[in-house]
Amino acid sequence: MPPASLTEMNAPKILNRSRIFLAALLLIGTTAAFLALQESSSPPLSAGSYLVGDIANTNLIASRKVSVVDRVETDAQREKQSDKIPLVFRFDPAVSDQAVGKLSTEFTFAREKFLDAIEASFKTRTLTTNDFREPRFNAALKLLPTETASFPVSKELAKAWALGDAKEEYLKELGQKLRAATDQFLRSEQLPPLPAGGSTQIRLVMGKDPQPSAEMLKQQSQFVRRTNTMMVWKARNVLLANFPREERAAAKFLTNLVTANCTFDAELTGRMRAEKTNTIWVVTPYEAGQVVVKAGEKIDVKAKAALDELNVQKPTVATLPIKKNSLWALAGLCGIGAIALWLTSGNRAGRNPAGATNVLVLPGGRMNDELHAGLMPHLARGLMNRLVRGLITQRSDLIRTQETGTEQLMELEQRLDQISTRLQTRQTVYEQRIAELERELAAAEEENRELIRAKIREARQNLQWAKTQGGGER
Repeated sequence: MPPASLTEMNAPKILNRSRIFLAALLLIGTTAAFLALQESSSPPLSAGSYLVGDIANTNLIASRKVSVVDRVETDAQREKQSDKIPLVFRFDPAVSDQAVGKLSTEFTFAREKFLDAIEASFKTRTLTTNDFREPRFNAALKLLPTETASFPVSKELAKAWALGDAKEEYLKELGQKLRAATDQFLRSEQLPPLPAGGSTQIRLVMGKDPQPSAEMLKQQSQFVRRTNTMMVWKARNVLLANFPREERAAAKFLTNLVTANCTFDAELTGRMRAEKTNTIWVVTPYEAGQVVVKAGEKIDVKAKAALDELNVQKPTVATLPIKKNSLWALAGLCGIGAIALWLTSGNRAGRNPAGATNVLVLPGGRMNDELHAGLMPHLARGLMNRLVRGLITQRSDLIRTQETGTEQLMELEQRLDQISTRLQTRQTVYEQRIAELERELAAAEEENRELIRAKIREARQNLQWAKTQGGGER
């Protein structure tokens, strides 16, 4: 028997390796097909919107012309413009009359109390200068109030009362000084620092309506420069400096009667500022094809608003068909390789009768060469047809998805165009309204200046009248 060739001797080893490769290909192909079926049966992932702080992987470009409200710049402009709107204070003109009335009451009460003490000791309310030397008079002086809570009575004033002089002129003089101090615009709140470009005026509201309308507020208010108002403590110091040293006790009593007649109204100030600034909008326009966010840049608030307006989303949906197609392609390649390896191993086993098992032999004793040659084209064509049908099905699904997305995008663009048109119209109306309000404000300031001039003329006339009366009395 002739010796076997090397190929025949290595045939069993080659056959075993082929079986291992065949099993591996079948395992990989089956796994890929299973995963592709899972991807096909799972619901599609929805595309997520970009968030503030995300990094753009590619250039995000505007697909159409759009205008976006810049919230950060809008808030900054509103805050800047709100500083130009005057603070609102409530002015109470009755504070001066109340202070003078309390002075008169305390002065009269102290005088009557002292005269009652004199009457109890001397049986009369009118004394002579000789009575001042008696101890009874000194005992009555000790009953006089010395605290600033009540009107302090000096010894000279008490003697005048005892002699029958009611000192009405002295009371009138005190009242005039007190009224001069309380007729000013007095406030207890410290005004905030004046920002650059801020209003140098404050608005004084005369009415007591807690929620006045815009028209009523215009009629019942006036503008006053910030420098024309004074803190209460400063007005008290000025009043105290107008008295000589011997009358400091009475002066301190008067300073306690000086109170604020201007009270800051935070709620009304905030309402007026909101009404004036809510019409301010800072809009950033984007042209079609303009880059909203460059690749690698971080998405900020303004860019996020633009992307939401354009409905730009993360490209998560497009990765699903690519992954599914890759799995089907891998499964097909593994299947074709497994069939080719199986047919090749069959040929080798047919040419080696000494091979142990799994040798494909035809009934006439011929090996499987003819079978291999006949089946190979059919198997390849069948696998190719299946792969092509799968790709066609996937392409149809993608086309339908694209058409649906295109329809939704067109509908969204129509809505955004309508919104943009309405916003532009509203912006035009707001700009016209702002111009009208500015004209009204200029007219109101002129009216307030005329009102102030009229009050100054009236005060000068009153001062002239007071000087005339004083000269006549002297």
